[in-house]
Amino acid sequence: MHHLIEYLKKNRLFDGISEDELNLITERFHRVTYTKGETVFKEGDAGQSMFLLVKGRAGVVKDFFGGERSLGMIQTGEYFGEMSLLSGNNRSATVHAHTDLVCYTINQHDFMALVEKNHRLSLNMIQTINDRLIHSESKANQQIINAYHTMIFSLADLAESRDPEIGEHLKRVQSYCMFISERIKSRNTYPQSITYDFIENIYNVSPLHDIGKVGIPDSILLKPGELAKDEFEKMKTHTTIGAQTLKKVLEQVNHPTFVMAYNLVRHHHERYDGSGYPDGLSGDNIPFESRIISIADVFDALMSRRCYKEAFDIDKTLQIIRQGSGRRFDPELVKIMLDNIETFKTIHQRYTDNG
Repeated sequence: MHHLIEYLKKNRLFDGISEDELNLITERFHRVTYTKGETVFKEGDAGQSMFLLVKGRAGVVKDFFGGERSLGMIQTGEYFGEMSLLSGNNRSATVHAHTDLVCYTINQHDFMALVEKNHRLSLNMIQTINDRLIHSESKANQQIINAYHTMIFSLADLAESRDPEIGEHLKRVQSYCMFISERIKSRNTYPQSITYDFIENIYNVSPLHDIGKVGIPDSILLKPGELAKDEFEKMKTHTTIGAQTLKKVLEQVNHPTFVMAYNLVRHHHERYDGSGYPDGLSGDNIPFESRIISIADVFDALMSRRCYKEAFDIDKTLQIIRQGSGRRFDPELVKIMLDNIETFKTIHQRYTDNG
């Protein structure tokens, strides 16, 4: 295991850990190999192990709308899968062997046992992730995607799990937001605003928009009828509760992706005419990403069953969307939705629970 120790010493994750402790750590790792073209793990697989790549290169891809999107390459000496290991969530992407690979892997049980015994290791893990975010310059590399997806879905699922009728809402809204952003970019109307980084970021962080609902009582969140005035005022605070959570992240990691996340969480209930909440922003004063998720979120809510209503059909849904143009929604985004409604319907059908 001497070879492995040398790799560990070079990595920030194990900085400041003694030689004796490193020897104990290496005993928890196991050597694995993969041939060129072989799959290391697939998107959706159980995420209960972390890998250190010591030879070769691996490619990362994510399924989107029937195809695969490349998220980058993993190079020799890099870790991958660590965020899924920490959370126990399923893999957010697929990793293939671009060349023959030699890896060392450690499972969740063994790694958490090390973290519990070694405070320095736990601090290093947090700092390592922060460093990747800060120095990535928004590049959609594998480590960033893994970190975002795991943290985001861990937080978002916590809010969503309290309402079983929401089902695949997060995935649908995520896909709507990405599609709308891609359509805007193809028109080249806002070349400085809608970049490839913007598209990747809104896909990655849009599931966070309702995390503030973890602070809303079940008696309000799951009420089957119309909310009373005081209950609605309490419900509205989910935007500021969630934003406060992201503000704390921004104080530690001032990264464009988390700025976008903050905007989505705080401003997804703003209205184009200024009648929304919490800040009453209007028109172009509403961040572009917030305008996008607003129409995506409402479309999905209208098309889906909720504790307070049945699902609307597509005709009723589009009637409400049209009526909201220039009032609730950015007119340009309404036009994009109407011009591409078959795609929105397909996304909704693809991510709809069957029971």
